[in-house]
Amino acid sequence: MKWLVLALVIPVLVAYKAGSTYAYAFSITGAGVVLYVASIVLMGKYIKRRTPEILDNDSWDGTEIVPRWVFSVRMIGFGFILAGIITAILLWGGVIENRGFQRKISHNEVTTEQGKSLKHLANAIRYYNESSDVLGVGYFDRTVSPEKMTKSIELLRLALSEAKEADIHALNMRFSGLGNHVRDEFVTGMTLYLDAYEKTDNNKLQRAQRLLDNWVQYYRDNTKKIKQRSR
Repeated sequence: MKWLVLALVIPVLVAYKAGSTYAYAFSITGAGVVLYVASIVLMGKYIKRRTPEILDNDSWDGTEIVPRWVFSVRMIGFGFILAGIITAILLWGGVIENRGFQRKISHNEVTTEQGKSLKHLANAIRYYNESSDVLGVGYFDRTVSPEKMTKSIELLRLALSEAKEADIHALNMRFSGLGNHVRDEFVTGMTLYLDAYEKTDNNKLQRAQRLLDNWVQYYRDNTKKIKQRSR
């Protein structure tokens, strides 16, 4: 079992830490299939070769028909198969950075798309901050003038419009997981907030604020890394 765990965890961990490619994921899976099939073939040969000998001795006790290392090879192969599949899924979901694709597109249009998406995100953050500044700190606990509220909502709509222009996949390629957070927390939070404002739905407003708080915390924790990758 330990070989299965090691063969599963190590390739995925390496891919997560250093970035990966679909070619890496498929090669790991391919290697796993080869090892798994080889172990089955070896098991068949050992059983075929040793069973008659054991039967002649009328004793099975303490006899190892198939060496343990063959089973270890089988577990490693199975672990590699799972590791390759999991790595491919994480690449597709943006959890693991697609390093190979980034190198391939470093001088083409997709890099330009990354730059455009980062610019849209920067504009969205700027409008969002301006919207919050209009309301001031602690606005939930006090009355806000209609003029300020209207101005804040206008800025928030601009922020949402800019954030929607950013390409989620391009952001994920630039910084692993960034696009997912923009989509799931920033965009969704602002959308819920505006809908809650129009319908005077306090429950939805609270859900929106939680999402936006999560986004702000994530961006604060990763601002330095994101800016380093954006140079």
